[in-house]
Amino acid sequence: MDISTIINKIPFDKDSILNIYYYGSQLWGYATADSDVDLIIIIKNRAKYPNFKQCLHIDKFDMQLYDEEQFVQELNACKFFPILTQLYPKCKLQEKKLFKLNKKIINFKKSICDEIYRDIVFADKLFKKKQSDKAIKTLKHSIRMANIAVQIMNKEEIIIYSQDELTTLNYEEILDRLKQLLNKFL
Repeated sequence: MDISTIINKIPFDKDSILNIYYYGSQLWGYATADSDVDLIIIIKNRAKYPNFKQCLHIDKFDMQLYDEEQFVQELNACKFFPILTQLYPKCKLQEKKLFKLNKKIINFKKSICDEIYRDIVFADKLFKKKQSDKAIKTLKHSIRMANIAVQIMNKEEIIIYSQDELTTLNYEEILDRLKQLLNKFL
């Protein structure tokens, strides 16, 4: 996708847009024709925009919006996607400003464990409601996230599970694999 197409969809002055990062299926390589485009967008100053919303959906674009201060807070809290934007070059579409990444591995581990735990609880609720497709999708997301987090912590080259590698697994197998990855954090 062309960067100018993306920038034209963002409802801010072009000069206000600092960084744009991909995440989700476009980045992981399993996007279909129906897939949306997940983006993290950092703008200079949200005070300039009184109707600022953290999340926007325009056409096929799902945008997580941060101003500089918010994004630094997310980095310092070791949230997965902000950390990923700094460590995985393939997600960078536009980067006008570099952010300093604090090496707080213990906080990163806790943040990832918390996100995985929330995903497992959410997937379990979906599974009990007979929404196994949504439950499996949630756990697949969590496996990718946990796998990448382990690689980040071990300073390895980041290799992402392909859609095919996870497609053949059932709910219990995915949950088991996720628990194995979770044990690497404990």
